[in-house]
Amino acid sequence: MAETLDTLVRAPGQRLVEIFGPLREQAQGGAAARRTQIAQLLGLSEAHLLCGVGFNPDAAKVRDLARFLGYADQAALVAERNFLFIHDRYRALALDDILTLYAVLGGTVAPLAGASDVAMSRLSRLEAQVEETINPILIGGYKLELQAIYRYRLAPLSFVETRLGADHRVLRALTGEGELMLAQGLVSPARFLRHAGITEDEKLTAAAAGLLGPADLDSDLAERPNAADAAALRKASAA
Repeated sequence: MAETLDTLVRAPGQRLVEIFGPLREQAQGGAAARRTQIAQLLGLSEAHLLCGVGFNPDAAKVRDLARFLGYADQAALVAERNFLFIHDRYRALALDDILTLYAVLGGTVAPLAGASDVAMSRLSRLEAQVEETINPILIGGYKLELQAIYRYRLAPLSFVETRLGADHRVLRALTGEGELMLAQGLVSPARFLRHAGITEDEKLTAAAAGLLGPADLDSDLAERPNAADAAALRKASAA
């Protein structure tokens, strides 16, 4: 039965043994040739094989699996995995693949080691391209990736604090990032409302979405009754 990236990356250790054990006698040749054969035998691309094993939290426990796949050791496999994940732009890995890997990186019990670093590295490179292009496919993918990063709590709090700044207004507006922060509880309503980098429109949008309640708005207005956005916030609070 052919594997998929999703089945491989989520397979428990014993299942990995069952998948790769029978192939040890079938796949021959040098590292690259053997890796190609293994991918073909499993019905996978080599990118899916690399990431399916590389991001599987149990793979490192399977004896000599990295060597069987043609890597010097587990560290070499992880380095190759990270390079592909960080640099690929929906060529070797489709958007759905990337979203699957974010889910695995975030984990349901504990995040994968180095999860935040590799996710932030990919996001940084992706944003550099988004700011230079009007490619709707890239921009659409970027929005979904950012949502996944917040959903699976891969963004460190230092990143969230930086993103509240005025320098990130355009990207926040593009993705509704402020709402994502509030929805995941990564920034408090009070901090969001009082941060100098957050625009009036962002506050009103968050209030309309139910992420800022009347009590939040009233508390802010009590401390900043003469702020430039006070009139608009009073109206939103009374709505």
